[in-house]
Amino acid sequence: MNFRRYIPMSLKVRYQLLRRSWRDWRSGLRHQFARAEGGALTDLPHRISLRQAVMPSATLAAKRHNFRLAIGRITPVRVRPGEVFSFWRAVGAPTRANGFREGRTIIDGKLQASFGGGLCQLSGLLYAVSLRAGLEVVERHNHSVDIYTEATRYAPLGADATVAYGYKDLRLRNNAAGLITFRFTLEDHSISVHLDSEVPIRERTVTHVVNPSPDATVTVATFLDGQQTTTSRYRKLEEEAAIPPLIQDYDPKWVGQFDTIREVLQAALAGLSVEIEHVGSTAVPGLAAKSIIDIDMIYPPTLPLEEITQRLASIGYRHHGDQGIAEREVYKRVPGSDHPVLDHIRHHLYACPQGSAELHRHLTFRDQLRAHAHHREAYQRIKRELAREAGQDKKAYARLKQLRATDFVQRVLREADT
Repeated sequence: MNFRRYIPMSLKVRYQLLRRSWRDWRSGLRHQFARAEGGALTDLPHRISLRQAVMPSATLAAKRHNFRLAIGRITPVRVRPGEVFSFWRAVGAPTRANGFREGRTIIDGKLQASFGGGLCQLSGLLYAVSLRAGLEVVERHNHSVDIYTEATRYAPLGADATVAYGYKDLRLRNNAAGLITFRFTLEDHSISVHLDSEVPIRERTVTHVVNPSPDATVTVATFLDGQQTTTSRYRKLEEEAAIPPLIQDYDPKWVGQFDTIREVLQAALAGLSVEIEHVGSTAVPGLAAKSIIDIDMIYPPTLPLEEITQRLASIGYRHHGDQGIAEREVYKRVPGSDHPVLDHIRHHLYACPQGSAELHRHLTFRDQLRAHAHHREAYQRIKRELAREAGQDKKAYARLKQLRATDFVQRVLREADT
């Protein structure tokens, strides 16, 4: 019987901390750790900096909060020659009591929520900039799994440094001849680390060589000025294959589903000058998409919207306003309704006046994707990468798409208008 699983995590962490303290005492490392010091520190004259993107995610606000908290505790640490910087000695326990918030963390090879989620990007930045500065890496652990692709990766594979309180630390020895400190700049979509030094530091050339293996693992060799220093091994996230994909391969049935819904809508709107168009990704042959049919009802500006709303109410729709997008009125199914078509085919229904900017955007983007394979392929690649980054969660995907796909959509629209 495995009795370990019955031991509270707090006791496990305490035991690991005691083991570390004993090892540090035996090795003499206990008296070599750099400490936070009070008082203002004048700017040091020499600097090596490194910048990384901070990717949108469902836990971004918590991650940024954890960043700010940890940065406030790392910045006062002065690392003198021969001293060792310890990430966890600087940051402290990542608990609710210490002000940290829940974020995304890899635990036992799986993505889970835990307090202090996101701090591995800070430790990774510290590791990466220290490699460039040639500091001695006393302790560093790579992640056990690689959850990113080249499109979503914010740092090269092999440049990461995972930390787990009590278990895994990042420790860096200052082997330079002068004092060093670490400072950070946190911006809206990026974070930079600055290694400041009293004495000049020669910046090293760091390269990471990725070697895929037949067994779905990856080995990365890290080279410093052409000399191999580290080997990191990763495997893919185990749960990935078990999560149904949010973005599905194109299905010809989507056209038939639109036609079926259109027939019901046309019957309800009979006598009104309303056109019904299939828009969105499911309207583009060959394009992978969420299996949700997007539909625009196009009406002349002289037709009162209330007349459309009353007709749609008779078949179970409720008007939900424009939801922040002008000239795009949203209609949703009334909860509890059970129409044989409308409540069994997932769809989004909008009403747009003729000549409106939003209608132009819907139709033009659809037509450009239909006409140009390179746009189709690029958009499909973006959507699949974002869905993967969002963990196949629909709400997280929608937020990421708003942040990261908008520029692509605008470029396609501008191309169409030139």
